[in-house]
Amino acid sequence: MRHLVLFSHDSMHSDDMVDAKLAHCRQIVQERGSDMQVTAASERETVFLPVKG
Repeated sequence: MRHLVLFSHDSMHSDDMVDAKLAHCRQIVQERGSDMQVTAASERETVFLPVKG
């Protein structure tokens, strides 16, 4: 599964702004027929990436 995690370093972006960007990205992914998962990172969240080998 492909997974896109959105993040922002701009402290001026409110939660509502991030939610709107997330919804927009999810809409684009759905319109293109992709099964990609799109989420927004949260402060102090750790994202583990699978090791390929």
